Order: sequence, then structure tokens, then C-alpha cells
Amino acid sequence: KAEAKAKIEAEAEVKARDEAKVKAEEEVERKAEKEAKAKAEVEAKVRAEAKAKIEAEADAKAKEEIEKKAKEETKAKARAEEDALKQSRAKEKAEREKSQEVHAEGHQVLKVAEVQLSPVDKLLAQVNRVNRRS
Repeated sequence: KAEAKAKIEAEAEVKARDEAKVKAEEEVERKAEKEAKAKAEVEAKVRAEAKAKIEAEADAKAKEEIEKKAKEETKAKARAEEDALKQSRAKEKAEREKSQEVHAEGHQVLKVAEVQLSPVDKLLAQVNRVNRRS
């Protein structure tokens, strides 16, 4: 009887050790799975952050390019307007000078004509000029 009892206790002890060993292995496996899952989550987070950073940099670069292009277009437009204004001023100046030349030539023609006129005609021409001015 004692032998049978000892044998049963020994088997129970072996069974208990085996169960403890299986539980320990399962616990180690669960921890490894948990660590692998945590590692995968961290890697996914790092990849997402890197992707977001790359996209943000690309967006910033694109925005910078757009701003640079807009600035260049604004400068070009300002230069074109300035050139147009200069041309307009030059045209006005040329027209003014031409008008003054025509006026001066007309005045000289009148004087030349007056030289050839008689004294009475000269007086009439002066009176006409005075009347035109007033």
C-alpha cells in the first residue's frame, strides 16, 4: 500500500511539474507575443511618424516653391508695369517736345512772314495775336 501511495504521489508530483512547466512555457510564449506585438506597434508608429514628416517636408517644399513662383511673377508684373509706365512717360515727353517744336516753328514762320509784310500788316498781325490770346 505504501508503495502504491508513493507511486501515486510521485506521479502526481511529476504531473504537477509537467503542468507547471507547460504553464511557464505558455507564460513565456505570451510574453514573447506581447513583446512582438508591442515592437510591431512601435515600428508602425515610427513608420507613420516618418511618413508624416516626409509628407510635411514635401508640403512645405511645395508651398515654398509656390510662394517663390508667386514672388517671381509679382516681380515680373511690377517690372512690366514699370516698363509700361516708362514708355508712356517717354511717349508723353516726345509728344510734348514735338508740340513745342511745332509751336516754335509756327512762331518763326509767323515772324518770317511778318518781316516780308508792310508795317500796316505787321500791326494787324500783332493785333490778331493779342486777340487770339485773350
